Amino acid sequence: MLLMSGMTGIPGMEGRWKKRQRPYQPPHVVGAKAFAANRISVRRRLHKAFFAWFAVNRHRFAIDLKIEKRVDEWVEVSFVGINPAITAHLSAQVHEMEILVEFPNEDANILLDFWALPMSVLGGYIDDSLLLEYRELLPSRERIWESGIFEPFVEWINGTLAKAYWVELRGKRDYWSDVRLLMTADPGAPEAGNGETADEYRFVMPCRTDTSPRVAHADHEQ
Repeated sequence: MLLMSGMTGIPGMEGRWKKRQRPYQPPHVVGAKAFAANRISVRRRLHKAFFAWFAVNRHRFAIDLKIEKRVDEWVEVSFVGINPAITAHLSAQVHEMEILVEFPNEDANILLDFWALPMSVLGGYIDDSLLLEYRELLPSRERIWESGIFEPFVEWINGTLAKAYWVELRGKRDYWSDVRLLMTADPGAPEAGNGETADEYRFVMPCRTDTSPRVAHADHEQ
């Protein structure tokens, strides 16, 4: 798992969230015996809340989830039928569900993330990751995580991931990169953004594993 630092938030919805600087926090990976024992249960309250919520709401998912790794601080899941390069990581340290994409020979890139910070107040809890005008008093930490992480996660899976054809990475060498899902069947179509750009590289992979295995690759570097 690659942990990345920087300003984060859900693309297109930054107006609700406070800006934050996420420090690098290396995960504590438990030993082999502890990991084996931990396959059945989890210790962290966020993880317990997610699995309890998922058990009740599993029928709502257009794509089923598969647990890949489960350690003390984070749980990694993949999506059945989706390119295994796309994974989700639920971190108990920073209270977020981070969607990562790993292209061959490239660093992992953040596609998006969902996060919530429960804060105890008189009468219940609020989400401290939100600006004041968007905060709502809820009765428990679990309801905060449900509202800020779990529900947006399933909505993104059903509304975006399940309908995407391709996952694209583009950018400039040693400067920046941007990863996104393409909702058109033709990755070279104008609506896919494959026109004249300043990008030095562009990689495209099929989003689903049950469609074309072809990997499109365009490198604009001279």
